[in-house]
Parts: sequence; structure tokens; C-alpha cells
Amino acid sequence: MTDTTVLTVLFTAIGAVIGSFLNVCIYRVPRGKSIVWPASACESCARELSWYENMPVVSWSVLGGKCRTCKAPLSIRHPLIEALTAAMFGVAMWHYGPSVQLLAQLVFGCALIVLFAIDLEHHLLPNVITLPGIVVGFAFSFVTGPGWLASLVGIVLGHMLFRAPFTATSMIGFIALAGIIVRNSILLVDFIRHTRSADKSLRETLLEAGMIRFKPIVLTAAAAMIGAAVILTDPIFQGLAISLLFGLASSTLLTVLVIPAIYIVLRDDGRPLPEPEE
Repeated sequence: MTDTTVLTVLFTAIGAVIGSFLNVCIYRVPRGKSIVWPASACESCARELSWYENMPVVSWSVLGGKCRTCKAPLSIRHPLIEALTAAMFGVAMWHYGPSVQLLAQLVFGCALIVLFAIDLEHHLLPNVITLPGIVVGFAFSFVTGPGWLASLVGIVLGHMLFRAPFTATSMIGFIALAGIIVRNSILLVDFIRHTRSADKSLRETLLEAGMIRFKPIVLTAAAAMIGAAVILTDPIFQGLAISLLFGLASSTLLTVLVIPAIYIVLRDDGRPLPEPEE
């Protein structure tokens, strides 16, 4: 087995354990309970669970989806969240490898899983997750590409133009943009690395990558912007729509222009572009 395979299997197992913890967050955060203490217990009879009843996915399956004591049904959410988180960790490790990008994607992935599950059940996006999320996203953007500038410029401009307050939904849009920007940057840089050859200068490779990757990057941004435009007039989700619309527009431009420029500064081989054929 290769090192990548071993790490992928290991991270999948870790993801399942993290998924079990996310289930605790999903249940306790909207109820204002501590996610650290007390230990996990049956939601019906409050009996504290044994260690072998906390094994991700396996315990729920062995118990037949019921409490061992009171026989009350256990939510299908538990194994689904654990399996989803395990798959996310495994795929992310296989795709990104050990890197800052991997850590950033996993942190935001876990946050989005918790937010989605809580919103689905309670129609609530807790500030205890969204507010720290914006800070963490801003911090990660300093080491995963020019995301902080790309997002912030467009979002601030959009809110100024619409004279709209910066709300919790605006923060959600900012967090979502961090993932989109990192994704676009990684796709562009990976394409440059894989298409570069000895007979081409770096600048020629960058131009080729820009021409090929520009279309999918713009289409991704355009699709998200069209979807956001639908909720632009909604009083609750206007902040989210503004963040996505203006943040995507500015971040797409900066991703296409700034990432290649930074790559040139850091990796330029000094070879000029070939002279055009007459």
C-alpha cells in the first residue's frame, strides 16, 4: 500500500470519529448545552452510553437503530453524519494530501455539515458557529490564496451600494466564498503544474492554463451568482445574496489575474514568451 492510501484510510477512520462528535454538536448546540460534558447519552431515557455504543456507524447498525435500554428509536441522522464525515475526510486526504488546504477544507466541511443539519431540523444557524467561522475563514485565506482580499473587496462594495447591514447571512456568504476561491485557485495551479513541459516557458503555460480554465471558473461563478440573484430582495437572505454576487465577481477576477501573477513572481523561469509566427 502506498503512503497516500494508508493516509486516506486513516483519515477516513478519523472522519468517522469526528462525525460522531459532529452529531453531539448538532444535538446540543441549538439546545444551549455543552458539547464537552456530560458524556453522550440516550436522547429518550438519558442513560449514559457505553464506549461500545459510541462506535461510529457500527453501533447504530448493531443496535438496530434503537436504544439498548428503552428501545426508543435512534435517529438515522447519526450514522448518516458519521458516514458523510468519514467520506469527506477520506476524499479530501486523497485529493489534497497533507497540506494547509486539506485542513481548511476539513474545518469548513465540518462546519457546513453541522450548520446544514441544525438548519434542517431547527431552521437556525447558530451564531456560535457562524461568527467564529468568519474569523477562521479570514485567517485561512491568508495561507490558501488571495481569498481575504478577493472576498472582502466585493462584499464590502456590495453592501455599500445596497446600503444593506452586514448580517449573519452575509457572514455565511463570506465563508462559502472562501471555499470557492480556494477551489478555483487550486484548480488553476494544479492545471499549470500538470500541463507544464520542458519545451514551454512558464509564461506560455500560464497563458494556456488561463485560456482553458477561464471558462469553467467563470461558469461556476455565474451559476452561483444567478442563484443568489433570486434571493436578493428577500429581507432575511439579502446579505447572503449580496456577499455571493459581489464577492464572486471580484474574487473571480482576482483569482484569474492575481494567482497567475503570484505564480510568475514565485516560480518564473525567466524564459520569455515565444515570438508570434508571421
